[in-house]
Amino acid sequence: MVEDRVSRIAGGAVAKLDNGFIRILVYAPNILRITFSPDDSFWDQSPVVIAKPVKGGYTIEEHRDMLSISSRDVEARLDIGSGILRIRTYETFISDIARG
Repeated sequence: MVEDRVSRIAGGAVAKLDNGFIRILVYAPNILRITFSPDDSFWDQSPVVIAKPVKGGYTIEEHRDMLSISSRDVEARLDIGSGILRIRTYETFISDIARG
């Protein structure tokens, strides 16, 4: 069950995979920070990331082997069984309508 393998944390969640742990944090409606660790420790020091995870504006859903973290602009879906992570944005890339 996904509930046994997911821990909700401030700004997102950590999921236990077969080969390690993946952490998904929401930094803004359009920015996710995704990190992997072979154990459950994550190094947060970065010379380029100075922002902090947000405290709200996102939802976390757990269903069977799927973890979903979504904000207004982006969604991360993690299949915990396979470790496959899919990222989806809600932007419209093509909005041209043919006129005839």
